[in-house]
Amino acid sequence: MLKNHFSFFFIICICSGCYVPRTLTNSIVTLPTREFKTPPQKIVVANGYDLNEVSTRDNKEKLFNELANLTVRHTSDEISRRSEIASTFVEGFTVPILQRDSIIKALMTEHLASHAIIVEFFKAYFEQTDVVVTETDGGKNREAFYDILVDVRYSFHNWSGQQFDTLISVRKFHSSRNVLSGLLAAGPNVVKNSEDAADGIYANVDMYLKSFFSNTEQRQRNLYISKEFKEVNDDIDAYNFESAFEQSEKLMTSAKKTVAAMAAYNCAVLLEHLGQYNRVKYYIEESLAKQRMPEAEEMLLDYRIFKVIH
Repeated sequence: MLKNHFSFFFIICICSGCYVPRTLTNSIVTLPTREFKTPPQKIVVANGYDLNEVSTRDNKEKLFNELANLTVRHTSDEISRRSEIASTFVEGFTVPILQRDSIIKALMTEHLASHAIIVEFFKAYFEQTDVVVTETDGGKNREAFYDILVDVRYSFHNWSGQQFDTLISVRKFHSSRNVLSGLLAAGPNVVKNSEDAADGIYANVDMYLKSFFSNTEQRQRNLYISKEFKEVNDDIDAYNFESAFEQSEKLMTSAKKTVAAMAAYNCAVLLEHLGQYNRVKYYIEESLAKQRMPEAEEMLLDYRIFKVIH
């Protein structure tokens, strides 16, 4: 059973006279979106993209080979961490295009694997997202903004052949810089920002493996505790989360739509904190049915594939 960790602190009220929230740190479980017809017994992860044939500078070629190795190694490590499935990896370019099916089967045979994940494509790069022009005493100032992106295409194989072919692209804001011309401005150097590229690998692998394996993540949730919710706050101060849930559930019948919506949302947050994940979605939807709440809408994203259980 998941161990709940919590920390509370007051945050600034978003409008005068509104219901002041406090935050609760919850652990959540993410469910896989795919199911194995036959659960793998062992997975081998390898690189099938020949980076040496890509036209790049030597230092960039070296970095990309290191990042490709990081991708296969981290994918294998995370499979072992997230499941009871055995996993191993092979670094370096191992699966050329010619006779690919037979080579992958040979790789699976060599490592006694029932399945294989092959990295088919890899790229780390910067993309300009905007150029903001401001008037100054000396003329115009142009500030260009850049995201760092990491693209990886994975193919999933069993003894029958390729089962899934998936391109995962992750992006994150990186930096901005003053430029002379927005159209001609060069972005940051990916080699000099190798740690950010590696972080992109970790995020990419995480997104890919979410399709197949459950995982645990942390979320910061607002919890409403002022005005009508004073008893809820008192229960939380006493670490009595079950009672806080019961008090919130009673307030769901309030004639005030705002109070009823907040109460249902509180119920969802408290059930999540208690690890009763299968009951959460019902209360999120009850909250949204009473009144639109951005917090509830955001929370619902984590429970899209959960069934509604009251």
